[in-house]
Amino acid sequence: MPTESRQIIFTNDEVVIAIQQLYQRSNQALPKGRIENVVVHPENGCSVDYDVIEESNFRDHVKVGSEKLAAALILYCKTRKIPIPASAKKKLSVANNQLALWITIGAADEQDAPARKTASA
Repeated sequence: MPTESRQIIFTNDEVVIAIQQLYQRSNQALPKGRIENVVVHPENGCSVDYDVIEESNFRDHVKVGSEKLAAALILYCKTRKIPIPASAKKKLSVANNQLALWITIGAADEQDAPARKTASA
């Protein structure tokens, strides 16, 4: 079976919007204010951290790990009607200093399926 692989690359602004959307949907609070210093970390499955500067100039630091980050990006894609098959393997990576979501269909199906014997003449 052929394997399909697709990469969706997100700007830092899109990543922050995705995180905010996920937190809002799950009724979790995030600091409100101006976003600065967005940094994508490729280690350990990828993470993102950024600073939020509130009106009083108080600086709060937000760090989001790989699982929550992946959920945020998938939700972001769903709300914008970017198709992501539920059965696809999904993996975060960094491409050109931007966060990317890799979607792979087919390879996992082949590895999980039992080996087929072919008849020989």
